[in-house]
Amino acid sequence: MLVMLGSKTSKNAHLRILAIDEADSISEKSEHELSIDHEDITGVSCSSEGVLSILVKDGAWRSYRIQGDSLADLAPPITLSVPSMPLSNALLALTTSHVLLATVSSQEINILLWDVQFAVLLASHSVPVPSSLSSSSLQIRLVAGSHSQQSQKTKTQVVNGQAILIISSVPTKKRQDEPFDASQQKSTSVLLVVPFTVPSQSTIAAAMGRGAAGKKWLKISSTLNDASASQKGAEETAKEKVLGTMRAAISSGRPQAAVAAFMKWAPKEGQETTSALQHNFVKEVLELVLLPAPDSKALSAYASEIVRYLLERQLACSSMISMPGGLLGALRLRADWKSIQLAFSKVPDLTEVELVETLRFIIAHERLSSAPDAMQVDQTTSADNPLPLAAYLGLLANYSTSRGPLLLAFRRHLQDPEDVTRVLRVLEIWVERRGNMGENLFPSNKELTKTNQGMWIVSGKKGGNQDVPSLEQIVSLLQTLLDASFLVLLPYKPAHRSLRTLRALLNPEVAFAREVEHLRGPLEPFAVAQEKAVKESLISPQEREREREKGDWRQRRKAGAAGTDIGVYQLEELVI
Repeated sequence: MLVMLGSKTSKNAHLRILAIDEADSISEKSEHELSIDHEDITGVSCSSEGVLSILVKDGAWRSYRIQGDSLADLAPPITLSVPSMPLSNALLALTTSHVLLATVSSQEINILLWDVQFAVLLASHSVPVPSSLSSSSLQIRLVAGSHSQQSQKTKTQVVNGQAILIISSVPTKKRQDEPFDASQQKSTSVLLVVPFTVPSQSTIAAAMGRGAAGKKWLKISSTLNDASASQKGAEETAKEKVLGTMRAAISSGRPQAAVAAFMKWAPKEGQETTSALQHNFVKEVLELVLLPAPDSKALSAYASEIVRYLLERQLACSSMISMPGGLLGALRLRADWKSIQLAFSKVPDLTEVELVETLRFIIAHERLSSAPDAMQVDQTTSADNPLPLAAYLGLLANYSTSRGPLLLAFRRHLQDPEDVTRVLRVLEIWVERRGNMGENLFPSNKELTKTNQGMWIVSGKKGGNQDVPSLEQIVSLLQTLLDASFLVLLPYKPAHRSLRTLRALLNPEVAFAREVEHLRGPLEPFAVAQEKAVKESLISPQEREREREKGDWRQRRKAGAAGTDIGVYQLEELVI
């Protein structure tokens, strides 16, 4: 397929789609008139999948899909900010709707990777203009280089390739009547290689969460602003007002004023929070409260009550924080260990890396406080001090993690054998305490609780051993830690005692597990019956009545249809 864009007698751009067959003969498939002034076009790209994009002087970036002889709009136009988009720019189509856009000004070169179908910026990079290009008039061009397609385990494909960016300085005449002098009118060009990695297909999953990345380059017209302002509800206006008040209070060092403004607006206990506290708004609030201001590296005043309000209602996610340490890293900078402890029960997406980085931070603090020359003031307990190592390991053992990422995080971020040995000593104490507890085949009366429907269920012992994880959780954490650090521990002699003690403690537990494994088969029917009875006891009487009526309708239908005969027609029922 060959796409040609030009003009005829009118100012509108004229698109011709040509087909090239196996004999290299060209035939015209279709023609289309685009409502775009051809003199305003500054860049054109077309991918091999038939996605055509056209950029004009006013910043409007239109995209079309070519399917056979037809031409249809791919998505609403993207309106780029004209001050950020000089006339000197270049486009290069990569895969499907992924387009590489390069712009150059007198100060820097901006390279942007856009998905024009979803109007999101996937990646950006800026470099200064080379000093050899002294001319104020610069022209750029993007040329496709080599690329390769690489299959991934997720059954998606990623294209790795290179684009060549050519930047040329174009000499300009001081006067229109000045004669051309080849010796003085020299042009200088610089070539930059731009490597890229993009998905072979445009997907919603890749575009999700990237809407804010392109705000700097997007523009909303004044008429659209007026229309949106008239349509904007009181709720959105209140959100903007609250954010503005909080931003001013935090920047001026008055965190309690920010807390008061947020709590006055925020939904109270029992009120609906879904519409008011949406993902993007919560993300802005967390970044405002936790992260330093963009123009300052120093931490601003901290309003911990706002963070805990969002954590209590399970509205905060670690992915909302853009800094490398994630949510736990931002909370560590604020020394907010109460919120860190709360995050383990309220945040579902804490990554294994931030969990292990926090563990390493706690171990480093304990090593510093237990040093012989440590100051007495460092050993006092306060709300700003990290959690005890045993308490944090209990949170980590109970938190849902994946073995592979956790093992990799241990291997990368917990490499000191002394740090690993400190963790082993805590696990050693836990295993010993679990072994001394003993195991009862039948629960005691204190461990049983009757539900509202009269069903007895095992609720566990109250108090006493809740600070010690289950043996299964301890062994899982221990196995992952040893798989990641065993070679580091072998030459470190102080760790040998803990390893031998753990082996001596776990051998009886392994023997006991083998013995009770024989009871699995005989007791399994009773466990299945108990689980079924518990599930049925939790069904409300109204739901149980509806289920009973559903089960009886076949009997009523069968009894009612026994005498149904209306001449040549017979009422039948087909059950699949």
